[in-house]
Amino acid sequence: FRRAAKLANTAPFVPQRHGADVGQYLEAWTVDAAKKAPVAGREPRYPQGGAPRTPIFVLGYTGPLLRALSEAICTHDTVTRAPRGDMLPAAAMRSLGAKNGSFHNYIAAPARLNAVRAADTTSFYLERAHDGVEASATHVVDVSPQTISHAAALPMVMPFAKVVYVEQDPIRGNLSGFIGPFEAQSPFTHDPLKATTFMRGMTTMWGRAREIYDARGFAHTVVDGERLLTDPRGAMADLYASLGLSDDGAVDRATATFETHRPESAMRADLADALPNAASEFRKLHASA
Repeated sequence: FRRAAKLANTAPFVPQRHGADVGQYLEAWTVDAAKKAPVAGREPRYPQGGAPRTPIFVLGYTGPLLRALSEAICTHDTVTRAPRGDMLPAAAMRSLGAKNGSFHNYIAAPARLNAVRAADTTSFYLERAHDGVEASATHVVDVSPQTISHAAALPMVMPFAKVVYVEQDPIRGNLSGFIGPFEAQSPFTHDPLKATTFMRGMTTMWGRAREIYDARGFAHTVVDGERLLTDPRGAMADLYASLGLSDDGAVDRATATFETHRPESAMRADLADALPNAASEFRKLHASA
């Protein structure tokens, strides 16, 4: 987290420095990313010799909640978990020129985008030949909150992907993600100022991503985070219908799995009292974003 916050302060899209230019920078990033995607007609490569698969990316503020939802979706018969090395942040960003598959290295040195070709081992994620292909299985990836900043690139480099965005109150969502096992280590807890620039950029960029999704007709589903916690079965049923996943008892299995993995911290009503310094900084941040 300290490294992410430090890099965010040097990132080219920092809103405090660029203001309205954030959207323009993001548009340029998506165009560059599209230019680096493998050309149509190239032989696509699939993991473990399998058939084409449609990635589902689970995005949101609260890492533990995203992981619980991913575990739930993985219980469906047609869904498989993405191999660790093939997840979007590591694989697609490495293909686009990120050193060691790191989003933050990419942010700090966007020029790498023009210097590195897509790696064969990860090109199946970017292969445009996937367009319109009936998927035999679905990758599920829970994406850490930091990667929301670049979600808007998905329509350009992966038009066949589906995105599930868990929408929460940003202050509550951020706090619940860092309480509990992360509390003792998190700079959000002890020195929230280190991360405010980073959080502002993340929040601003996600709003821009949603605009791009809507404008381009990119498949994305918004899940109400509070409903997911209070009515998990109803939220799961709607999500499965939106993703085109059949029920046949699958919703019940997913709900039971979600309940097992659901982070209790996300249910706490006293988050602001538990982390007063962080809560204060987040309020200031989102009031001015």
